[in-house]
Parts: sequence; structure tokens; C-alpha cells
Amino acid sequence: MLLALFLTPLILIVPAAATAPALVVVGIFMMQSVVEIKMDDFTVAAPAVITILAIPLTFSIAEGIGLGLITAALLALATGKPRGFTPVGYVIAAIFFLDFFRIFPFGG
Repeated sequence: MLLALFLTPLILIVPAAATAPALVVVGIFMMQSVVEIKMDDFTVAAPAVITILAIPLTFSIAEGIGLGLITAALLALATGKPRGFTPVGYVIAAIFFLDFFRIFPFGG
């Protein structure tokens, strides 16, 4: 923490616009793993595509991942393969669902 106190002014010298090329490179590296998604399996492809599209459209990584988890949980239930998704996954998907639609206890 003490080191951060002294390094923060030096880091703040770099303008925010200078970080854009680094973010583009990180995005390219992240998209390279998309080719490994099994697109022939709808229960795998749909949540992945929803997640990839929702992150930039919601301006939130958490909400994008949440929508992907909700989609995966709903598809597991709809296809009759509820054991293909873990119980923890269902709980997290339910929490994201409640938060995303602002339902109690997350409503405000």
C-alpha cells in the first residue's frame, strides 16, 4: 500500500487514451478462445454467444456473465438435462436473475 502511494502519481501521468491500444490487444487475445466453443451443441453455444454479446451491450462484465449463466441454466432445464449444470450454477444463476430483474432482495 505504501508503494502504491508513491507510484500512483506516476501511473496517472499516462493519459487514459493511451490505454486503448492495450485494451484492444487484450480483447483480441480474449476472442482467440472463442474458436474452442463447441458451436454444434446449442446448449453450449447459446450461453457463450449471449455472454459475448451481452458484455459490451450492458457495459458490464458481471451482467454479461450473469445473462450467460441464466441462459445456460434455463437451457439445461428446458432440454431435460438438469444434471448437466451444477447446483452452485443454478444458485448463482438465480441470484443473477433476481439482481438483473431487480426482484427482492435486490430490488431498490
